[in-house]
Amino acid sequence: MATRPPRVTSTRRQPTTRATRRQPTLAQVYAPSWGRLPATPRPVTPAAPAVGGVPASAVAPAQYSLANLPPDASYDQQVALLQRQRDQQLAALVGERTRTLSDYGFQEGPNGALTFDPNNPFSKSAVMKKTFDTNRRSIAQSMGSGGQLYSGAFQNAQDLIGRNQLQSEDALQKNVLAFLARNTSQRAQALTGYETSAAQAEGDRIGRFQSNPLYDPASGADGTTSSTPPANQVPPTRAPSRASVAAALRRRARMTGARIGRI
Repeated sequence: MATRPPRVTSTRRQPTTRATRRQPTLAQVYAPSWGRLPATPRPVTPAAPAVGGVPASAVAPAQYSLANLPPDASYDQQVALLQRQRDQQLAALVGERTRTLSDYGFQEGPNGALTFDPNNPFSKSAVMKKTFDTNRRSIAQSMGSGGQLYSGAFQNAQDLIGRNQLQSEDALQKNVLAFLARNTSQRAQALTGYETSAAQAEGDRIGRFQSNPLYDPASGADGTTSSTPPANQVPPTRAPSRASVAAALRRRARMTGARIGRI
């Protein structure tokens, strides 16, 4: 008598003697990418419009750095003009210094030391020395022809010429030193005037940089843009969590099971 095969009356899985390969569930089969739900973009809530109809951003713009100011043509033009004026003043002072020292017959060495220029025979120093030497020889000849070459009057005349020469040389040297002091002071004033005017121009530039059409408050000091998104840009969506994925799989499995039962 043939035996009948066992009849299964329960839907619960029965234990087997060997492990079988686990088959995918219906939810995994019908779900795209094997159980991964497609990332749906989150709805974008437009920001409240600010004054003037421009949507306001929730993120405050980055603080603009004073070390990276926008280009300013007016400032560049003003600084270039100040530099040209400074260079012209310094060149004029250097030329006047060289010309005046040459007129007096001196040369300026290291550390401002003055020396007599013997290669300039028509300078004031050379002409003055030649004038006193000529006067000294003329008196010696006239007094020698009168027999007073070895008298006290000849020596007094020579001493008077020597004192006059020393007095004239002292006055000439004082004039040269006064000119050099004035020239040095004018050079310092030219440099100080440039620095003061340039600092004032820089202050004016900082005071008006916010009204500069090239000013972009969204850019930082390093040239990179801030994290403030544009008004029409969709923010990136976040990946769904595991709990939401599991709940969606359960809902889809129930829906798929219901369809199969109706079929």
